[in-house]
Amino acid sequence: MLEGAPAGGLGERLLALRGFSLLAALPASELALVARLSRERDLQPGDQLAAAGDSVQAVQLIVSGQVTLSRAGRPVPHTGDLETIGLLPLAAGVPHPFTALAADAVHALEIDADLVAEVLEDDFGLFTRVLRLGAAAALAASPPAGVHPPDGDLLGRRGQMRALGSAPWRPGLAPLDAAQKLLALRATALLRTLPVDGLAALAKRLEPVQLRPGAELRVREGTGEVLLLVAGRVTTSGGELAPGDAPGLLEALAGAAPAFELRTLTPAQLLRTTAADLFDVLEDHHATGRALLAEIVRVIAT
Repeated sequence: MLEGAPAGGLGERLLALRGFSLLAALPASELALVARLSRERDLQPGDQLAAAGDSVQAVQLIVSGQVTLSRAGRPVPHTGDLETIGLLPLAAGVPHPFTALAADAVHALEIDADLVAEVLEDDFGLFTRVLRLGAAAALAASPPAGVHPPDGDLLGRRGQMRALGSAPWRPGLAPLDAAQKLLALRATALLRTLPVDGLAALAKRLEPVQLRPGAELRVREGTGEVLLLVAGRVTTSGGELAPGDAPGLLEALAGAAPAFELRTLTPAQLLRTTAADLFDVLEDHHATGRALLAEIVRVIAT
């Protein structure tokens, strides 16, 4: 806590915190607490804010100035100005993925990690915003294959597209039981390390979809629809999917799910859910949310 701070110091920190989109929705009482417990830091060019591999001791909110990231001595590209250092790994419960250095004079607000972790634990809305921020960063770092908005010609052929889930058809693939749904989730890259209880809760919300060869499916923009391929050969505008691929997952988590199309080459079996269902599960299973964010941080770091 900043004891003996000038009379205007707390108000200035409060206004600065309100300017961060991640924190703007915090209740006034929580934001005031964070402001009281924050510390102001002024860093010179070359000063270190974080070291890759170190545990997060404090979260840095960058009020002004530029910060560069590196890993193993190599620069890490990123889009836009960095607003926070340490928030994503803290929320995920992992060490700093990058070394962060001040590129020029930097003014920051520093908040102890324990306080931020407590706020994240109590405010699922804030955790959701952090998760969306991480998913967006992962998309920018490594866009997943197969989930890209189709070109204009394909989007214009709505009359030829099947609505997802219409005219259900069973191609002879055995229905999936709860255990098989759980294993299908385990085969999905972003979900592979999630705790079993969270995956089991999500498995209950998965809707099976079985499709005939040659089916053309279009997921509309903004629906938050997530598909998981269990069996069969399916192509998208980005290439052929493999069992375990989950088109739309990272985009839905980022809150920016585009339209995309699938075409089946063979009988195919998929599971379907929505981002809303996923976030409902995460709200009830906090450890599952942290594990998911840890996987997202891993994507960003690699």
